[in-house]
Formats: sequence, structure tokens, C-alpha cells
Amino acid sequence: MSKLQAGLTALGTYVPERIMLNAEFESIVDTSDEWIVERTGIKQRHIAADDEFPSHLAIRAVEDLIARHGENVLDGVDMVILGTAAPDAFFPATAALVQDHFKLKAAAFDLLAGCPGWMYALSVAQAYVESGHAKKILALVQKY
Repeated sequence: MSKLQAGLTALGTYVPERIMLNAEFESIVDTSDEWIVERTGIKQRHIAADDEFPSHLAIRAVEDLIARHGENVLDGVDMVILGTAAPDAFFPATAALVQDHFKLKAAAFDLLAGCPGWMYALSVAQAYVESGHAKKILALVQKY
């Protein structure tokens, strides 16, 4: 019996349009660009619009996935995992909103985690595929 192996087969991305530079933080809190960059390496970040929620960001990333790899890239998806620290709500799961938007016949759940959320989402997806409990997973991650 051969061991199942999971792998990344396609990628889609999205970042909000608004860019916030560290200089903007200087006017809000007592900090400086130099202090932020030295400790975090961050020079700028993308900020979601007031009417843009995590589900919207995830849906846009999936739309980019489809644009890059074709409409049938979602064929056979049997699970949606979304790693996030800020879901739209605790119920329904933000992953379920994405699943519903694309009319996927798939299980869907959020993995609530901050910075390492991408690693957790991919690890859980790998475990589901390699155990045979899922065949094709749409794994979404949101970085903050």
C-alpha cells in the first residue's frame, strides 16, 4: 500500500488596497519607523476597508486562484480550512462563508490562530489528505 502524499498544487492571493506606512503609526502612538522596522522588519501593511471582512479577503484570494489556474481548480474540493485570528464571526465559520460563496460540497472550518495560522492550516490540510480523510483541500490563511 502506497502512502498518500499532500502537496501544494495552486496558489491564489489577495491583499487589501490601502497601504499603511509606519509613519502613520507615529501619529497614533509613541513609536517610530526605525523602532518598528528594527524589531519586526515591517515597513508597511495592507489595511482592509471598513466594509471588507475576512470572508471578503478569502473570497478574493480564491477568485485570484481561479483567474490563475482556471475555473475547474475548485473541482473535487472536499474541505475548506481557513487559518485566521479574526474570523467574521465564530458562527458560521468564515471558511463556511467561502464554501457557500463558491457552492462547494465540502466540509468547512476555521483554525483560529495568529501568526502561525498559515503553518497550522497547511499542517492540518496535509494530515487530512495523507490520512485519506480528504482528497482536495482549499486551505486559506490570513496574515495580520
